[in-house]
Amino acid sequence: MFRAARRFGFLPVLALLILPKLALAADPDWGALPLTAHGTLQGVTATGAPTFSPVSLPIKMIGVVINNYDEMLDNTANFIPFTGENYYDLGGQWQVFFQSIDPADPAGSCMYMAQNYGTVPEHEDDAFSYSNEEWNSETARLNWLVDPNDPDPENPALPLVQLREGCLVEVHVRAGRHYAGKFNVNEDHNNAPAYDFDIVVLDPDYGLPDPVAITMDDIMDSGGTFLFGASPRSGAEAYQGRLVALEGVTITDSENWSRNGEVTVSDGSRDFLVHLGYDDAFDTAALPVGTIDVTGVFDQEKFGSPLTDGYRMWATRPDAFAPHGPQIPGDANADGVVDDADASVLGIHWQTPSGASWFDGDFNGDGRVSDADAAILASHWHEGIVADAAVPEPAASVLLAIGVLVLTAASAQRWRCLPRG
Repeated sequence: MFRAARRFGFLPVLALLILPKLALAADPDWGALPLTAHGTLQGVTATGAPTFSPVSLPIKMIGVVINNYDEMLDNTANFIPFTGENYYDLGGQWQVFFQSIDPADPAGSCMYMAQNYGTVPEHEDDAFSYSNEEWNSETARLNWLVDPNDPDPENPALPLVQLREGCLVEVHVRAGRHYAGKFNVNEDHNNAPAYDFDIVVLDPDYGLPDPVAITMDDIMDSGGTFLFGASPRSGAEAYQGRLVALEGVTITDSENWSRNGEVTVSDGSRDFLVHLGYDDAFDTAALPVGTIDVTGVFDQEKFGSPLTDGYRMWATRPDAFAPHGPQIPGDANADGVVDDADASVLGIHWQTPSGASWFDGDFNGDGRVSDADAAILASHWHEGIVADAAVPEPAASVLLAIGVLVLTAASAQRWRCLPRG
């Protein structure tokens, strides 16, 4: 409230104070507050409507983070004043999913925050938006947290821990609202501090859960209609907010393979949407080919009725895509043969710093394309080929091919770095 008062004067803040929605309960004793299950927050009726009510807030939840905040939405500060027409011009956006670690609570939830709440129809007022400076402060508050292993957590000069996938966190929820099929932890479109949610790191190195392996049969009927069950949650609804691996599909619209794109995957008869993350690596990553598995966050965004469909996935990095089933190490293009085409892929993506996938030549799964991957390719050179003649040894062929490709790529990179006149 004081933040708004400094920016817009006393009268607008007085108007905010008399709005019923600001009558939030005082903070509880968070340590004594019992945990709320993710399944409780995400409960739905037979029509997909929410069973959880905001009157039950505040609540406390625990879960493991399953996506990085800078790989799903663009959180760059971008204040845009309301013009009377630019509804939902939200500027910076921040979104993180966290999943239950309780086997009896197979569910997950979404935390969301946006910069320009002043552009939503219920406000139409810049007083509800964050300035760029305020937005950067808010995102820093959520992205950099006290390390529970820090011997002196009250000392702000000590290093903080960055919120990343695999962190086990406790979330203090003061506000939220139902959104397109799920109940989000958010600020209820209000930038007043009373609506903030807080994140406490319990274990920065807890680790990601194993993704739940699913196929189209688990989420759709034979005609492509989403399966849905409310109590207990079943069908597609059972996977919402959780880390899953969708197996045995192919990408059918390669033209949409780009940062923040949305590709369609199919099992041959049914289609499903996979939203790509806000990661520059998608603009240069090789397109996944053949039959693949996709690992990511299962989500729902359904506007309007019925609330029993609109499911999709988030795949936030290229390495979320992998060949399906057993593969020959070194077969980057998944054609069943390790040959010059695979060596070419390796050369093109040589020394990719992070986020590389199998289809870029990252055969050892470390996110990079490097000497280790070249060695894997060389050791499997010409595997899968049925030939009448003797197959040349790797030292005489593939290693030379890789060397030429890498040197060519390195030379091109040096040329790009030369100063222009």
